[in-house]
Parts: sequence; structure tokens; C-alpha cells
Amino acid sequence: SSLYSAIPWIAAIFAMLWIGKYVTKAPKKKPFIVIPMAISSVALLAASYSPNLVLSLVLLAICISTVEGAVGPFWGIPQKEFGGVVGAAAIANIILSKIYITSGTM
Repeated sequence: SSLYSAIPWIAAIFAMLWIGKYVTKAPKKKPFIVIPMAISSVALLAASYSPNLVLSLVLLAICISTVEGAVGPFWGIPQKEFGGVVGAAAIANIILSKIYITSGTM
């Protein structure tokens, strides 16, 4: 069963490489974040209602692949939008808010 849990993450590696290859050539980065997140939400919803285990695993692989594929382009936006010290502060703010949310102090 641990091999089954690795399948979505292996698919995510290929998705990150594929999305990363095309995002460097694209003039706009936001579609490479918005579209994968939309696909991910639909795939997760479909996986939660799927009666078939294989179909659920495929849909979860799509979900994780698209979420992880959007991570790379996401981190380039604060630096591009703000630049310099303000961009670095925006990235630090994102990291600190993630730490605050995951630490359970809400």
C-alpha cells in the first residue's frame, strides 16, 4: 500500500518538470497557477465521490500533480510584482503565514 501512496508524488515530479519547462517561455505566469489549481479542485472533488479505487488514485495523482506544478510559478510572482526588498518581504510574509497556519496556533 505504500507504493500506491507514492504514485501521485511520482506523477507530481513529472508535472513540475513539464510546467516548469513551459512557464519559463511564457510571458504571463498567472495562468500556470490558476489553471492547475482549478484542475486540482475538480480532480479532488471527483476523487472524493469516485467508487473505483483505481480512478480515485488517478484523480488524486492529477490533483497532487497540478498543485505541486503550480508551486514553482507561484514563487516567482512576488518578486516580479514588487521587486527588490519589497518582493523579499512579500516572500517572507508568505513563509511566515504558512508557518503560523501549520503550527496550530490559530
